[in-house]
Amino acid sequence: MSPTEQRNLDTMAAVVPFWNRHDVAGILSHYDDEITWHDMALGRTHRGKAEVGAVLRMLFDAVPDLHLDLTTRVPHGDSVAEEYTLTGTHLGTLFGVPATGRRLRIQAVSFVRMRNGRLAEDNFYVDVAGLLVQMGLFPPLSVTETGWGRAGLQLAVFLRSPRRALATRRARRRGGPGPGSLPARAAGGSRSATGGTARPPAAGSRDPAPIRSQADAGLTVRRPR
Repeated sequence: MSPTEQRNLDTMAAVVPFWNRHDVAGILSHYDDEITWHDMALGRTHRGKAEVGAVLRMLFDAVPDLHLDLTTRVPHGDSVAEEYTLTGTHLGTLFGVPATGRRLRIQAVSFVRMRNGRLAEDNFYVDVAGLLVQMGLFPPLSVTETGWGRAGLQLAVFLRSPRRALATRRARRRGGPGPGSLPARAAGGSRSATGGTARPPAAGSRDPAPIRSQADAGLTVRRPR
């Protein structure tokens, strides 16, 4: 292990007690001034200590007894990969979800880029599906894989987009792909692979008709010898 990797590990280890004390200032003291958080699950980016600090305060307010347990930590050059678990009781608004009073166990992974021994960028992935199940907002697989569960999800998909759901069902009955995956064909002729209209050869012509692509025709067309 290089001296840089050891310094990075020491910094990451030093941050954990501040997390478990909910000490936002202490956490931020280990961050670079231009710290960037990429919340990959929610598609959000938080830049600078002010924005990251606001997210931390929201998290600690929503889960007042939040505790961080480290599972794995692996250094590699200027980067550190971590797997960790956050546990606590959901007593405030978390990611827009009102308090449920439920006990949460949030599993997450972070890929952190370090700069001069401080956290400069964190790409973190949270098990959102598992979190929603624990909040009671999403059915567990033990339910969705039952007949009633599948029926309920099919109804939810239909209500979300009735036209697409019906088009997908018709396509499945025909044995073809879903809606929007096939190019439209003009009346009186099929579409060629280059976008033009394929026309039959003139009478007496020895030139075969243009070959359509397999993706368009759904089969392989061979040229006549």
